Amino acid sequence: MKRFFFQWSSIFLAVILMISCSETKEKQLLQLIPKDADAIVYVSPKKIAEAGQIEKFKNHESITKYFQEEDFGQILESFLNNDDKTGIDFRTDMFGFTKDGVVFLIVSVNNESNLKTTFEKAWGTSLEVQKEQNYNYIMDPTGSSLVAWNGKTALLIDEGKGVDLLESFKDVIQLEENESILENKEVVKFLNSKKAFGVYVNSSAAETFPSFIKEFESELPKDSKIFVDLDFEKGKITVRYRTVLSQEALEQFKGTDVEQLANQELENLKQNFIYKMLASYGLEDIQFSGNVEKGQLEIILVEKNENSLSVILNKLVAFL
Repeated sequence: MKRFFFQWSSIFLAVILMISCSETKEKQLLQLIPKDADAIVYVSPKKIAEAGQIEKFKNHESITKYFQEEDFGQILESFLNNDDKTGIDFRTDMFGFTKDGVVFLIVSVNNESNLKTTFEKAWGTSLEVQKEQNYNYIMDPTGSSLVAWNGKTALLIDEGKGVDLLESFKDVIQLEENESILENKEVVKFLNSKKAFGVYVNSSAAETFPSFIKEFESELPKDSKIFVDLDFEKGKITVRYRTVLSQEALEQFKGTDVEQLANQELENLKQNFIYKMLASYGLEDIQFSGNVEKGQLEIILVEKNENSLSVILNKLVAFL
């Protein structure tokens, strides 16, 4: 009996420790995101890989021919094989954000030396590692990109107009917890939802968005918040689009019913690449819910075919 109790207690303790480590790791990543970030993106490559059944593509001739290409091929091969050739761990969640036009990407690292080599190859030159606090970093010769790493985390920064990347990097790594996105419980809950892909947008900063984020722009007034996530429920692609209206928006839409506002936002969504992809394969359902007076609106789009991501990838591979 004692042995039985000890075995199960050990298993339970191990599970608790793994969960605690995971939460601590994610907290460390989120602390690099300022609470006034203009937009935040998260991606779960593992979920996408599972839904797309990518294991069956690993040795496909149409795919392996790209492995010889130094940049794209190396990244593709590393992702498919889940190895450490690029130094980036593609099976853990990734976060990106924009601030004042600068784009940041936060990833997990599984080989620091290979990470450095990957970017040196991409930039076509060997670089000396610099140090800032407890981070190592290298910057491309043009000063337009910077990669920094600290243990198991890497920060990739891309050029903003007239912005000093080194100063942007220093600002991020010096953030206190109360200056980070951890202070915004609503956004943290969204980022922790563990969907395959998600985007949070603050409409007040639309003019600084890179082209990818502009896909999620809305006609809603300044300071409205937009949350979009994509997942694979029962094999079907499901997109949730949720808005939290600003005070200005509440005044503007006073007396408007949910369906009327949802249809207005749906017209904007139809310009989005995700909507176009779903529509091309057929939408099974469009649902509206929320309360305009409370500043809440949700639109759910459900694609009608099961295992649709795998089907899409099969067609893409056949095309290659």
